[in-house]
Amino acid sequence: MDGAVERLGVELEDLTARIAQRIVEQVPEYQVDAVARQMLVPFLRQNADEVMRVLRGIETTTAAARNVALVDAVATDLSLDAVERTYAIARDAFADRLRALAADDEDLAGPLARLDEAYVMVLEAIRDEYRAAKERLERE
Repeated sequence: MDGAVERLGVELEDLTARIAQRIVEQVPEYQVDAVARQMLVPFLRQNADEVMRVLRGIETTTAAARNVALVDAVATDLSLDAVERTYAIARDAFADRLRALAADDEDLAGPLARLDEAYVMVLEAIRDEYRAAKERLERE
């Protein structure tokens, strides 16, 4: 799979930094939670690798998202809503950039459909892991 997906892969590090900045600007919780802000770029880099696998049609799991949700629930003050907004911003940014990099005749239906499908799975995994972690914390 050549074209826009591979061009996206080339600029992944720069794109990840721009996405992090956008998240900090659009999700106010990151402006007051230094721990969440510090972990944002490493988490985005990890998830960017998963996004590239999805776009390339390579099977992936929700393990990275589950790990992020667990850490967000235990080590930060981020609400589940803030975590969900973070993922929505990142997904939209990846999709928008992919479209911008595409040639006029390039068909992105497959990669974008896989991205949307993975996003739904990831959100479900995040919700489950976040809620379970919060429940364990409350019991302790």
